[in-house]
Amino acid sequence: MKGRYLTVVNNALIPCFFFVDCLLLAGIIVLWYFMVFWEGEGFYMNRPYIPCADIAHYSYPNLETKVPDVVIYVLCFALPPVVILFGEAALAVFQLQGYESPVFEKTVITFDVKFHPIVRRTLRFIGIFALGGFVTWIVSRAAQLMLGYPAPYFFSVCLLPSTQCTGTDLVTQLPECTGTNDNLARQSFPSVFAALSAYSAIYTGVYVSKVFVIKSAKTLQPLIVLSFLALSLLTGLEQLAFYKASWYDVIAGWLLGALIAAYLSVVVLNSFLGHIFHFQPRLVGMPRPKTPEMNGNGRQYSERPAYIDRNVENRR
Repeated sequence: MKGRYLTVVNNALIPCFFFVDCLLLAGIIVLWYFMVFWEGEGFYMNRPYIPCADIAHYSYPNLETKVPDVVIYVLCFALPPVVILFGEAALAVFQLQGYESPVFEKTVITFDVKFHPIVRRTLRFIGIFALGGFVTWIVSRAAQLMLGYPAPYFFSVCLLPSTQCTGTDLVTQLPECTGTNDNLARQSFPSVFAALSAYSAIYTGVYVSKVFVIKSAKTLQPLIVLSFLALSLLTGLEQLAFYKASWYDVIAGWLLGALIAAYLSVVVLNSFLGHIFHFQPRLVGMPRPKTPEMNGNGRQYSERPAYIDRNVENRR
């Protein structure tokens, strides 16, 4: 079986793609840019006072991580699309060779252009992944701006005045530090790295679990899924080991990324299995069966009882 496809005509596909999907994704990217890189007015960061009893928890050294931040960002946004491209290409090859398809998709003809289901699936999955990744980053950044929780190394880059915490309960004067260091040291809850890594791991794990169905290779599917989960776990542990975030920052990031990935992959994309169509086959050009003639008793002429009582016939 080379795939279970249904051909339909939908001339609204291209307009909706360019004027709805692309514009929405572009707006999300612009919002992400201003929330992450904009240094002017418009996004205010909360700077709450710190209890004097918690000063020791925010005085860890500021250590450099072994893996650069750029590498983590690139891996979180590049590895899942590569896996999706490989999976859809392998699915197309298997269907051409006559294997049964684990998905049910429709071939859409729009403005006399035929879009194969593999192309539509690839664009849909990668587009939804990009949308969810930027949304995860934006939600994490918004929480960091509103809460302003300090990182464990906060007082190593922001010097505490010597007159503070001498019998008072709160640090009533903000530490002396540059604006850049202050902003970075207060972007702790939730951890963006934990959120993005968990989002990429769960999204890719659901895709691999539902699409990479190879009966002759039982270890390939769990190996890929566990590898992505392990990368997410190591990313969070690195944040803890180098005092970039506390344990509740990392756990909150993991939960945020996992929830967004589970919603998009399971609810929105139907676990990457395609749409389910309920339709009855329509036979074109087949003659309709003739209605059997009825006798006076409301019984068809061709109908005969399954049991005949000969004694009743003799009495007649």
